Amino acid sequence: MTKLYFTREQQEQLKCNPNVQAVSEKAITYTDAFKRHFIAEYEKGKVPRENQNRSAQLKRNPMKQ
Repeated sequence: MTKLYFTREQQEQLKCNPNVQAVSEKAITYTDAFKRHFIAEYEKGKVPRENQNRSAQLKRNPMKQ
């Protein structure tokens, strides 16, 4: 099994994400607020890809909700 690690550059980029609480070379820890939001959306029937796409849309156009 191949182990992939985040480079320092990738870690710095991930730290800029407001949904990320902490980053190491091996893992990402998300904020509690993001986890709650994600679970709530999942329970409504949205799959992870839909959640990811919606987050990207809101970043591009925050007024579109």
